[in-house]
Amino acid sequence: MKFSVIVPVYNIENYLSMCIDSVLKQRFYDYELILIDDGSTDHSGEICDQYSKLHKQVKTIHKENGGLSEARNLGIGMSSGEYIIFLDGDDMLKNDALYNIYSLINNHNYNVIIGNRTNWCPDNEYVSYDLTEFQQNGINTMSSLCEHIVKRGLQLPWPAYQTIYNRMFLLKSHVKFNIKNSGAEDAEFFFEIIPKIHSFKVTSLSFVNYRLNREGSINNTKTYKTVISQLLTFRKAYNNASGFENPKLMKMYFANCYTSIAPQAILIQNSHDRATCINFIKNNKNIIQSSNGFKYVLAKIIWHIFGYKAGSQIIWKLSFKRIRDHFNIVNIRKF
Repeated sequence: MKFSVIVPVYNIENYLSMCIDSVLKQRFYDYELILIDDGSTDHSGEICDQYSKLHKQVKTIHKENGGLSEARNLGIGMSSGEYIIFLDGDDMLKNDALYNIYSLINNHNYNVIIGNRTNWCPDNEYVSYDLTEFQQNGINTMSSLCEHIVKRGLQLPWPAYQTIYNRMFLLKSHVKFNIKNSGAEDAEFFFEIIPKIHSFKVTSLSFVNYRLNREGSINNTKTYKTVISQLLTFRKAYNNASGFENPKLMKMYFANCYTSIAPQAILIQNSHDRATCINFIKNNKNIIQSSNGFKYVLAKIIWHIFGYKAGSQIIWKLSFKRIRDHFNIVNIRKF
């Protein structure tokens, strides 16, 4: 079997059929679709069962709620395809994605294939984080690829759906999604697997239509767990940047990512959790001091003048769209 498409499912009954249908209508048929119902309390589990009864390539597993990472890890363990594709239950596989990926990898044995990202909503679809220019020869290591991406001012391609993984490579790497991370599990997983990748392909293909602004998604909800998970992930990446060929560049990049997250702490509703998160940020202020670039210098000036709490409120409420978008750039998953 060529592909295993792994879909964690949790309370997405209004979107799930579109996701599953996007896989079933592919014109490449050598695949399995693994639906992991992670303790849904709506009709999502029933929808999964209905598709499993009608289509032999659809497999449904029901489990107690354990989160996105646990569901994905279970899916990896149950998969049998040569390559693994991660797809969230409110996203959609692009038309002919499996056929196009097969044509790309035929007669090759890549560890990973990295594609573009397509953002999608009912009335709009557009490519963001276009990596087409990095298809060129001369970029021979993942470390070098990451540094080229950072130099261009783009986000590293850490969203799980943006990369196709060779299953045997993934199993031998012993890298798993962190079940304690809820907000930056994709990023942590990607950062840990970078040094283990020895063969890769960058393509202009987009594999998935990523649904924007779903109500109830983590993107639209700031909790202590999601904010602290992101801060911890980028602090860890910042401290481990020495593993890159240009550690100074990557250290600054991860510091910038960390600084982008910091203003979100004031949006945490629980006052105790908010205070705990703010203290964490203050205790790691050296990371913020390592950030660089106009937006980060501006943030540091605002924090210096007004203090962290009032300064973060000013940063978050700035009416300039470019600045607000930047401070919301980090892609946290919707589970």
